[in-house]
Amino acid sequence: MSERFKELEKYNYSMKKWYKGKQKMLTVISVPGNTTLIFKEIIEEALNNKQKVLYAWNGKGVNKELLKKLQMNEYHSYYSKEDNYSSLGFINIENYKIIKSKYDLCIIDDISLFEIKNRNQIIEVLEHLFLYCNKLIIYSIEKLTPSGEVLDALALNRKQ
Repeated sequence: MSERFKELEKYNYSMKKWYKGKQKMLTVISVPGNTTLIFKEIIEEALNNKQKVLYAWNGKGVNKELLKKLQMNEYHSYYSKEDNYSSLGFINIENYKIIKSKYDLCIIDDISLFEIKNRNQIIEVLEHLFLYCNKLIIYSIEKLTPSGEVLDALALNRKQ
């Protein structure tokens, strides 16, 4: 078993433990451009439990790398003008205000790289999504809020 695989398993275990706990927010700290596959297992667990997942990122459309690993051909949507009720929804972070329905898990991917001008705007996005998400994961290069747990995933990008 490779070191990278062992590291990924460690992060998966930590995220699942957090997800089952009482803490609402988790910040996963990593380097820009690191893999999004770190979220595969937690998304699968939520979907297998008939829960709704929102994936907010700076991309257009769905995260194809993640969908391929999840082996999902249906039950996902990209929201650009209005929220809907898919099991797994993708949204460009600039459209965050259209989210008005409840989600069990929300993943904000690389929030510190979004074209948001200042920290107050980042906090505004987090506050809005915090209202609609039972559990919130922030995938960032730094901890953006004083609350919540932190998972350092910098080692995942190491060359083996």
